[in-house]
Amino acid sequence: SSRVFHNPARVLECLQRSLKIADSCLPTQQSALFVEILNRYLYHFDQKNEKILVKYISGLIDLINTHLQTHGTEAEATTAEEGLPSVNMFYQNTLKHIQEKKAQAASGTVDVPYGDIDM
Repeated sequence: SSRVFHNPARVLECLQRSLKIADSCLPTQQSALFVEILNRYLYHFDQKNEKILVKYISGLIDLINTHLQTHGTEAEATTAEEGLPSVNMFYQNTLKHIQEKKAQAASGTVDVPYGDIDM
């Protein structure tokens, strides 16, 4: 059985560092970066990296929700100007993915604890 990651602690360290870097970017760019980082967290969570805890994912979702309430309009304008997909659409698709995984976890078809993620 091949493992997708070899150093779970290093993966977490890199993800946390990416959050710090994203936090230092312009507020209009942060939302898209935070959603992208959330997707990376979810990937490693799916891969059963034991260092990627539900509390990190739930905290990042909360951060994105707060950020979009504060800077959502500017972030959407920035992505439209740059020809990028809507940050809000990207985030809503990510939340939909989490909801689907939560349903699968509740039915027992997925053995990753998505049901514990707060949205």
